[in-house]
Amino acid sequence: MGHIRAFSEIGRGDVETAGGKGANLGELTRGGLPVPPGFVVTTDAYRAFVDATGIGPRVLELATPPPGSTATDGDVDRSADAIRALFRAEIPAAIADEIRAAHRMLGDGPVAVRSSATAEDLEGASFAGQQDTFLDVRGDEALLSPPSAPAGPRCGRRAPWPTARGTASHPPTSRSRSSCSAWSTPTRRV
Repeated sequence: MGHIRAFSEIGRGDVETAGGKGANLGELTRGGLPVPPGFVVTTDAYRAFVDATGIGPRVLELATPPPGSTATDGDVDRSADAIRALFRAEIPAAIADEIRAAHRMLGDGPVAVRSSATAEDLEGASFAGQQDTFLDVRGDEALLSPPSAPAGPRCGRRAPWPTARGTASHPPTSRSRSSCSAWSTPTRRV
């Protein structure tokens, strides 16, 4: 599965492929901590989705404030809503098939879906609260349908703006990098 990696296959060195949250879940899994089984939809899947749908230039345009402007909350809300709408496009069949196969490996129970980014959960940067988590996602169709679909960012309203501006170590790019993790949800706490 080229666009999917199990938690057991990733770790701290895989932030560029798995996103910060996914890499950390992999690191915890590999360390033997009680992490429910799961997988990451990689940044390659995100790029393939963006390329297949042709939305990259529009996402970048919407996520980049005009030079010298001061964005209002209304500006941020409108841009975030427009970007989310672009990601409601159909996931390419090959990627959807890989997600379904990985989901089947987790069994029939509900899963949690968490969006992530490559500039998230780093030693020198935090973007807490900008990504979304969906709990109790049941079945392939729910997993592949917005808002829980893991092909693009399912992010809080402010996430598109810092992504476009970039950080010192992650400059802005039209090929933004996002990933998503899905894991089985235990029926009781461990």
